[in-house]
Amino acid sequence: MRPYEKETSSGTMFKQILDEDQSCGYLCVGIQKQGNTKALFQTAESSNVDYILEEDLSLNEMDETKRRINEFAKENDYIILTLCTDVIDSAYAPGVSAPSPFGLDPKLVRAIIRHIVSNEKILSFDISEVNPSLDENNKTVTLAGHLINEVLLHFK
Repeated sequence: MRPYEKETSSGTMFKQILDEDQSCGYLCVGIQKQGNTKALFQTAESSNVDYILEEDLSLNEMDETKRRINEFAKENDYIILTLCTDVIDSAYAPGVSAPSPFGLDPKLVRAIIRHIVSNEKILSFDISEVNPSLDENNKTVTLAGHLINEVLLHFK
């Protein structure tokens, strides 16, 4: 949701899409308050972006997350899933531009991905924010590969 008047980046693509297509929606799962500015949250709210905070996610309590994802899916014709790997705890994904010490556990990310790609409206999946030059012993690249495999195994 970052502004892009002067320059585009990996942080601007969702705002660009929303600005171009007024009929699309955006649900951001796992966003962190400390990793984003108040202005970005205000932009998200003014753009009718729905989000689920990282602190509200738990592998043991997935019912509310699944309900919100299902509600979003019902309101949209298709689902395009992008995994920004900087949402994952930096112990598991250090090879990102913005490492997150309080990021999501990979098992939780896998559970969320499995749920989303099991929906008949899923159209595509992509991974962003992997930076091999910042990676440690290929941890991030290997995890990304495993998550891609999860998508392939569970894609309807």
